[in-house]
Amino acid sequence: MGVPGIQLLLDERSLNTRDHAAELNKLMQLRGGRLAIVTSAVHMRRAARCARRSIVNTDSGHREH
Repeated sequence: MGVPGIQLLLDERSLNTRDHAAELNKLMQLRGGRLAIVTSAVHMRRAARCARRSIVNTDSGHREH
């Protein structure tokens, strides 16, 4: 995707989508910046919903690629 590896974070703690959104919220508070959710089209709706509930600044625009 052209994103430098240093800008990628891997969440290895979360057990489900809701946990993942909570962990992302903590990271966003510490680091700031922008967030992109990368997941399958089937899972995007749930992931975006959990992110909107946990993270203040979200853009849940769905993009097919």
